[in-house]
Amino acid sequence: MLRRRLLVRLSNSYEAVIKLLLFAKQGRLSLREAHLKTENEEISAEIVVEGPSDKINWFMQKANGSPYIRECRSID
Repeated sequence: MLRRRLLVRLSNSYEAVIKLLLFAKQGRLSLREAHLKTENEEISAEIVVEGPSDKINWFMQKANGSPYIRECRSID
């Protein structure tokens, strides 16, 4: 299992946070940490996910394609 720290910028809505969590569940990833903060009309989240490398990559692609999520990138 791979553990990766990600920075995710979300639109400022509850739906965006829920979508982020649903993508992690769909990818069968374990969410080990989540730190959320609101800044200037957006939510920024630093999360640590654990799972197979291909599932983490799928999660990042899915998140980057969502209208609720503005950016998802690895910060490791």
